[in-house]
Amino acid sequence: MAFEYAELDQNELDQFKPWLRGPVLALSDDCARDRARDAVLLDLGGKPDLAPERDEPPGHYNLILGQDVIAAAGYFNVEEEDGGFVAVFDLSLSVPEAARSRVDEIKELLPQALSTLRAGRMGRASKVRVIYSQITYF
Repeated sequence: MAFEYAELDQNELDQFKPWLRGPVLALSDDCARDRARDAVLLDLGGKPDLAPERDEPPGHYNLILGQDVIAAAGYFNVEEEDGGFVAVFDLSLSVPEAARSRVDEIKELLPQALSTLRAGRMGRASKVRVIYSQITYF
């Protein structure tokens, strides 16, 4: 299965609010959703496209995977690659202890979900690569 871009109505947003983990700077009303895998990526706000030295907050995301909520935070920059462009995210993850055995799956899903979210917003395909700078378990 695959992630699909979706816009959420207020009722759907309200249903996700109790699940959110980490700072919610500006909960976006769109998401990347894979119903077959029971996975949703939500954008909680931030300035992921600005360099960290500018003292802007990182982008904050939640990947809801079944009953587990994985918090991700970080920045991205756009690099040239193979005659095109790729958004390279540098993310820190906070993973529930109960999802520790799924960390490889999480690391596979996040680039797919971020690519889908970016493509939905930009109206065209968006190549994404993710570097995981830190993974903590709670």
